[in-house]
Amino acid sequence: MTFIGSNLRTARFFHGLSLQELGDRVGLSKQFLSRVESGADVPTAGLVASLCDELWVHPEFFAVPDSTPIADEHCHFRKQLTTKAALRQIARAKGEFLKRMVDALEEHLEFPRYDFDEGDVSSAKSIEHAAERVREH
Repeated sequence: MTFIGSNLRTARFFHGLSLQELGDRVGLSKQFLSRVESGADVPTAGLVASLCDELWVHPEFFAVPDSTPIADEHCHFRKQLTTKAALRQIARAKGEFLKRMVDALEEHLEFPRYDFDEGDVSSAKSIEHAAERVREH
């Protein structure tokens, strides 16, 4: 199985864990985990199992590349300059998990078709009228 280190980083950020905190939980140094995340080291099957237990993911999670990762420019924060980098990373990781969950649902489920007109949104009155039609629908 190929191990994609960036998926480990995403799962770690999703749970709000630092390298040190995750290392303490799985009994490894933060330096080693950093090398695993960067692809410089490959984890053993036992380590993958421990990471899965700690991060609540299946082993396949670490093997599937993300074809459309969320980039910084796709995210908006009210205070872009003062939002801490760690908070931005956590928010992006949560978005990644949500995106992957939606992708999995769309792959395995058949959702009902979108079947109502959006309506005219050129004025406040037409927007209200369109909203009422959607609610009635």
